[in-house]
Amino acid sequence: MLKKQLMMWGIVSWGLFTAVNLAMSLPLVRLSHGQSTMLDFWKVTAISLVLYLLPLIWGAAGHNSGFYILGLVIAVYTIATANVIIAMVTGSSATMLIKTAMIVGAVVVIGVNLYWLILGFRYRKTLDEKRDDALYHKLNERHNDKQKEVK
Repeated sequence: MLKKQLMMWGIVSWGLFTAVNLAMSLPLVRLSHGQSTMLDFWKVTAISLVLYLLPLIWGAAGHNSGFYILGLVIAVYTIATANVIIAMVTGSSATMLIKTAMIVGAVVVIGVNLYWLILGFRYRKTLDEKRDDALYHKLNERHNDKQKEVK
């Protein structure tokens, strides 16, 4: 169940990041330090798609390390999204409505990313508990077998 949620929220995270990135590429945000172009947007989108998609596929294939890698990617993109807030506060001459919308969008992306990271930690805890339970039962069986041999 958690694995499916990790995958779904990972896709949502990428989609929201891409939407905020698209909005940052539009002239309406009026960035003072230079507007990014649509070519920049497509480059960032392609890179982010690969960085999100490969770990998702790896994790879906049963390799839990894919989710650890995706957690790192999401953490990095969370920091990048925080830069949207800074850019809107310090480097944009857009209207207050546009600035507010961009900041709210960035906060939503950060919230989704933090939720994904919480799910990732829960998934890791579940895997640890499964592993520990299996090890406990195996050791308990060995102990019981040795006690039967002694009797």
